[in-house]
Formats: sequence, structure tokens, C-alpha cells
Amino acid sequence: MKILKIIEAAKTNAVWVIFVMIVTAFSPWVINGMTGSTQERWTFPMTHQRIEWVRGQVEKVPCGMEILAYQALLNEVIGWNLRIVHEQEFNRHWYSDWYSTDAWNTVKLIPLPDCKTKIAA
Repeated sequence: MKILKIIEAAKTNAVWVIFVMIVTAFSPWVINGMTGSTQERWTFPMTHQRIEWVRGQVEKVPCGMEILAYQALLNEVIGWNLRIVHEQEFNRHWYSDWYSTDAWNTVKLIPLPDCKTKIAA
């Protein structure tokens, strides 16, 4: 009788140990994602404002050899476009949608300067 109680307690303890191992393994991933998501949602207005500022600056970029002076700005445009596409793709999947704010779906890509049209005019 006493041995049955010991075996039953061992089964309960084994289930508990497995449960604790699973929680320990996955909780940092979930907590990190949720805190990152919260930070993303709080800082999105500032990020969106920066994107719109860059969009306004790109319209002022001249064509020709002067464009070389704007390489940093053009690199930033490419970086923001990659981020916009990444976040919009992130929102399309059920397993990653809750880590990113849906406000990214309204952000349009930043167009690069259209020098063909400016030179032809």
C-alpha cells in the first residue's frame, strides 16, 4: 500500500517536473516577444513620424551626380522599406501577428527618387 502511494507521488512529481521544464523553456521566448510587442506598440507613432520625415526628404533629392551626397538618406530609405515589408508580412501570419502592431499595414513604402522622369523633363 505504501509502495503504491510512493509510485503515485513519483508520477505526480514527474508530471510536475516535465511541466516546469516546458514552462522554463518557453516562457523567456513568450515574455520577450510580449514585452517587445508592447514596446513596439508604444513607440510606433514615433517610428511612423520618422518614416514620414524620410519620405519628405526623398522628394528633395536631386538627380545627377549630386545624388551621391544623399547616399545615407537613400540607405535609410532602403532600410525603412525592408522594415515596412517585414512588419506587414509579420502581420499576415497567425503565429506572428500578435507580436506586431496592425498599424504597420497602413504604412506605404517610401519611393526612391525617380531620376528618369526628372532628367527627361
